[in-house]
Amino acid sequence: MSELDEKKSYTEFSKKIKSAREKIGLSVQEVASKMMLSKEFYMDLETFDDDVMLCLSINKFLELCKILKIKPSYIFLENPEETYQTKDIEDLVESIDDYLKEQNISLVAFEEMVGWEVRPILDDRSEIFGEKYSLAALHDICVLLNLDWLKFLPNN
Repeated sequence: MSELDEKKSYTEFSKKIKSAREKIGLSVQEVASKMMLSKEFYMDLETFDDDVMLCLSINKFLELCKILKIKPSYIFLENPEETYQTKDIEDLVESIDDYLKEQNISLVAFEEMVGWEVRPILDDRSEIFGEKYSLAALHDICVLLNLDWLKFLPNN
């Protein structure tokens, strides 16, 4: 389990984003413009911790990290210098397939349990990095599978 799962809450994310932005000297408007977001939407990311998990797609989150010149782990880990081996999305798909077989359940049942539509990811691995899936989706899927969701985020 990741440190985030152990904490069971989304705390301090917004402060870390704001701190990273200020460190590189960009304004709220500059970051919002680079991400093609409204200033208000971006300001919410720096104000409400859960917005990072719920309102940004995984792809947009990775884009934000690139703009702010931070690793994804900076936002989520107490010790952002901690290194970890990332996993390929193929590993996630295999874990989903294994879970379906082990639990003898349908994909529809799995989707109901996790609260997210998963078929698109199984059909096209790149879908996880599209606009449809938030960080919360990856987190929720991995928690059900007892996987560390952070390992599925590129950390560079």
